[in-house]
Amino acid sequence: MIIRKATLADAREMGSCHYHCWQETYRGLIADSYLDALDEAKNRERFEKMYSLMGECQYVLECDNLVVGLFDLSKSREDYAPIEIQGLYLRKAYHGKGYGRKIMEFIKEECSNTPFYLWCLRNNPTCGYYEHMGGMIVDKRTIRIGGREEEEVCYLFPENN
Repeated sequence: MIIRKATLADAREMGSCHYHCWQETYRGLIADSYLDALDEAKNRERFEKMYSLMGECQYVLECDNLVVGLFDLSKSREDYAPIEIQGLYLRKAYHGKGYGRKIMEFIKEECSNTPFYLWCLRNNPTCGYYEHMGGMIVDKRTIRIGGREEEEVCYLFPENN
C-alpha cells in the first residue's frame, strides 16, 4: 500500500475509482436513476480535465499498482477550518482492512495539527468511520442529488486530534 501525490498519469484511473466508489457506496442511498446515468468513461475524462485545477491537492492510495482510493487536501471554501477534504473515496473491497485508518493518519500528518473538515451524506455508513476517527459534526445542509433532497453533515477534525 502506498499513499502518494497524484500525477496527471493517475487522473483517468482516479476517475474510474471515483465512479466505482459512487456505485458501491451510494446505491440505495441516493436515487438509483442518478447512479445509472453516471458514465465511467466520462468520469475518467472529467478527472483528467480536473487535474489541471486540483492536481497539487490530490492524493491516491495505491495497492498492487492500482488506484483503490483517492482524496484531496484543499484550501478551505468555508470557515470551518483552513483545510477542506472535498472528496475521500476508498473502493469497498478495501474497507475494513485498515486502509481508511492509514488515509486518515496520513491526512492528519500532512495537515500538521491544522484543523480540517469534510462534508458527507448523513445516511452514508462512512459517517461512523469519521466519528470514530475524531470527526465532530458542526453543521448540516440540504443538497439535491438526482432530483431528491439529501442531508449532508460537516465533520470537523480539530487540531491535535
